[in-house]
Amino acid sequence: MTLRDWADVSVVWLAFLFFVFSLIPAVIFYFSIRGVNRMMSGIRTYSPRVRAGFRQASDVAEKTSQRVASPFVTMRAASAQVRGSFSALFPSAAATSADRQPEPVSSEPGQGGRQKVG
Repeated sequence: MTLRDWADVSVVWLAFLFFVFSLIPAVIFYFSIRGVNRMMSGIRTYSPRVRAGFRQASDVAEKTSQRVASPFVTMRAASAQVRGSFSALFPSAAATSADRQPEPVSSEPGQGGRQKVG
């Protein structure tokens, strides 16, 4: 065998290696595309069911939160009505209670133990 023959063999060998090493990513790409297509068909099949389940859970959570919060809202509204009626009937007592302001919040950390946020 001459040197020219070995050059031809090496070119064939490199072409074979290139084909093999380019075939592996092509096969991986092909099967990944098939997997994504299968996943998308599964998502199309099951997503309406999942969406309905989430909608049902949302409705149950909304109804439950309304049932839990409604007594507090009712109590707060009744309290506001009583305060409004009280201030309408006794304007001087309402003015004195309005004069009572909460304790001012200090902006310096050493006074009062509270700090102003913001």
